[in-house]
Amino acid sequence: MLTLDIILLEVCDVLDAKGMISFRAPFEDTMEGFDSPAEVLDTDLKALENMKQFVLVYTHKAASSSLIELGYAWKRGVPIDIFRKDGVSLPYYLRDQEALLKHNIRVHRFIDEKSLLHLVYKTFF
Repeated sequence: MLTLDIILLEVCDVLDAKGMISFRAPFEDTMEGFDSPAEVLDTDLKALENMKQFVLVYTHKAASSSLIELGYAWKRGVPIDIFRKDGVSLPYYLRDQEALLKHNIRVHRFIDEKSLLHLVYKTFF
């Protein structure tokens, strides 16, 4: 069975094959095995400084550091692709598709994990 975690690993593989560097936080119920917040922030900021494109897979409404990363990418002006699960609303600023295109932000809607992977292939290849 394809779980979201497996699909996200495959999405990272697709992005890596396209020459993009990808990294993601695993879906874990505990923080066991994670670096300290300071170490994560340092690693994250280095990656954000060097990014040439930002991809967000938004599967559920959540207060997440990925939204801070998205804002950083937006401010830097790098191309942004957001893959939003059907039925999950995006934060307010991300709801006007036409306005987002002016900022080089594309929002893609997917129905389930299989369609997510297909949409990522379609978008980047």
